[in-house]
Amino acid sequence: MNAPFKSRNSPFNPDYTTDFGNGDIYRGVFLNQDFNIPGNPYYSVRAQQTQTIPFHGQDVTWYFQNWAGNNVSIQYPNQLETGVVFKTNNSEVRAQYKGHLASNSPAVIAQNNQRKIVWDETFQKYHMVYEDNGAIYYTATTGPDNAWTPEILLASDPDYQFEYPSITVDDNGIVAVVWQDNYPLSYIHLRVKDANGWQPEKTVANYAFAYNGTLRATPVVTTAVSSDFLVIWHDYVSNRLRVRAYDHATDNFGAITDIPSTNSNSMYPSVARDRFQNAHLVWEESGNIYYTQFDHNSIGGNNEYTWWIIKETVSVGTGYTDHVFPSVTTDYDARPNVMWQAYSGPALELQIILHRRRESGTRSGWGSVTGFIGNDDYYQPSIMGFPGIFPPTQKLRAVWKRGAGTNMIWIGKYNGTSWSTFYSGKTGVDPNISSNMGVSEEAKMVFRTSSGSPYLLTTSSDNLIDPPTKLLNPSTAGSPIRHRRGVLTPGKGELALELGEFEVNGAPVAMLDYPDTLIVNRHRQWSELFRTDTLTVSNVVNLSYFRALEILNRDSLTNALPAGAAIELRLEAVDAHTNQVLTTVSRQLISRNLPPDVREHKSISFRINGARDIFLRSGISLPRGVDIQQSMVEVYYETGDTSLSKPNAAAQTVDLPKSFALLPNYPNPFNPNTTISLVIPHVSPTGQARITLHVYDINGRQVRTLVNGQMEAGEHQVVWDGTDDRGVPVASGVYFYRLTTGSGFVATRKMVLLR
Repeated sequence: MNAPFKSRNSPFNPDYTTDFGNGDIYRGVFLNQDFNIPGNPYYSVRAQQTQTIPFHGQDVTWYFQNWAGNNVSIQYPNQLETGVVFKTNNSEVRAQYKGHLASNSPAVIAQNNQRKIVWDETFQKYHMVYEDNGAIYYTATTGPDNAWTPEILLASDPDYQFEYPSITVDDNGIVAVVWQDNYPLSYIHLRVKDANGWQPEKTVANYAFAYNGTLRATPVVTTAVSSDFLVIWHDYVSNRLRVRAYDHATDNFGAITDIPSTNSNSMYPSVARDRFQNAHLVWEESGNIYYTQFDHNSIGGNNEYTWWIIKETVSVGTGYTDHVFPSVTTDYDARPNVMWQAYSGPALELQIILHRRRESGTRSGWGSVTGFIGNDDYYQPSIMGFPGIFPPTQKLRAVWKRGAGTNMIWIGKYNGTSWSTFYSGKTGVDPNISSNMGVSEEAKMVFRTSSGSPYLLTTSSDNLIDPPTKLLNPSTAGSPIRHRRGVLTPGKGELALELGEFEVNGAPVAMLDYPDTLIVNRHRQWSELFRTDTLTVSNVVNLSYFRALEILNRDSLTNALPAGAAIELRLEAVDAHTNQVLTTVSRQLISRNLPPDVREHKSISFRINGARDIFLRSGISLPRGVDIQQSMVEVYYETGDTSLSKPNAAAQTVDLPKSFALLPNYPNPFNPNTTISLVIPHVSPTGQARITLHVYDINGRQVRTLVNGQMEAGEHQVVWDGTDDRGVPVASGVYFYRLTTGSGFVATRKMVLLR
């Protein structure tokens, strides 16, 4: 193009203000020319579509996004080449690039309660969303190698930060993304991608909270009935969790609904859908994890959603404290599975991971707990199931971070009966695993790998699907060490007994496998579940094992136990065929004078008569009249865990009884039942003895025969229910119980019945 050249005598020192005549002021080459006026000259700039720049030891691809600048007019801001006109001195034009799977925000994929990556069964690809520079970006996989496409900008504003996005996809491949912003009174936003592409952004809620730089609504989204999406967030104005439905087919929102029994401490919601279109919601509140469920058949007026399970406590009865950062998924049977982070207590001072699921359908109680404890802290788990796969599978996959310094990504795999846990071979933070409602066994995780900006994202399916796509070094994939932990919960106190690592005569003995159970409600169930496999022994038995006794909320536990009452915990050797207790290896009474916490390895030797099939179990006696919940936790320790290292413990010797004994009944006084313990020695070749056990009133009248016949050698417990031989309840008063044997041994003790 032709430029209007001027000539001036030298030296020429323009000041950009002097008028050289006829309004002729030097403004630099092409300065402030309007490219909309034909014939005016202006600059043209061009950028490359992609650039590769190394960061943190790896090549990062940067994609051209747009042109921006200061005091400049840009003709085509989104094209690689454009005309520009500089308006003032020191104007600037910049080509802006987006780093592929890179962000300047350390919270690029936080929090773990939100789903950042999902599998789309309809279009056979993954969708992912994350934050970068206060904007929300989307990407998806494509092609046979599942490469991630260049990012699409979903939301940005130069004056505000957009953060904490969450993503879902429905059965038709329609994608929904939600996020929050940091307006002075913050908004919750939604954007949907359907067959016509990305639809305009919508406001789910305004004034959700007054932003102060720390408050987090952390909105989550899931699919629901028909074309509905459910958006759930923590609302700091109403001080509770709230939910709102969006019907994509009609482009209408339902009313904003409060989630029952939530409050200002209800944080970090996590939501998952089952294959029957019910929504399962968990959240953190005041150091506990809570659950509720939406029934897809209970849609109220104005498209409101109702919740028919009102605030169940998931984290009760674990023996651990400070429960935070929940993540939820479902399995084929529509059972919610919850995983979260907790504190082990002062004995270990570790952050650990816990898992629990509902048993036998959506409306039943919660099953037993599984715990994962490492050599270092475990943080912020993310869990997924495969609810859509047929034939049905109960498989689960989970990821979490191990160690504040090492940042190892740990994987947990549940095969339907037991867990395996191992180091993934990768390092990073904030791992997040995909959700999958389809029939394909697809799983992928995303995590942040770098500790400085730009923060890089890595995705991987290695070792998440079967068969594994990448085999680990055997030293990193050892089987975890399994312990069993029984938890007694009187009132708000918790007493946890943990046993494991049994060895008999140098050979390991495993705990008996059991199916996931509801909270134990009978002490017989406690002993049935809290036992080892059967083993054959003879004469001298050399036993070593791990034992821990830990008490939470000591003051509450003390107040829950009446004066004089006690909980008795025993380790018993039991005949596998007769179920008779051969000997009590150890015994401990827990009264209001609580013992200190212990974690120890013990070695004990005891004798039995001849060769026998036996098992070891935890026996228990509970005080009458005290409501004590009982539950089980299966604890997986990391292989090589130093907290389990064995000291050089001196062996104790416990012999089978060599003489008869009648022990005090417990409780005493009692109403209506009491337990009488008696000891039978090995005094005959058969290992049995002829005995009678009678109850007498204060006048010497016999009121009840409890035992009359042969009994195996060992320790036995006999329960008297306060009735006579006709089954009629006897009156309050003093009674005596007398043991008589065929060898001439006689012993009598006193007990008191108070009705």
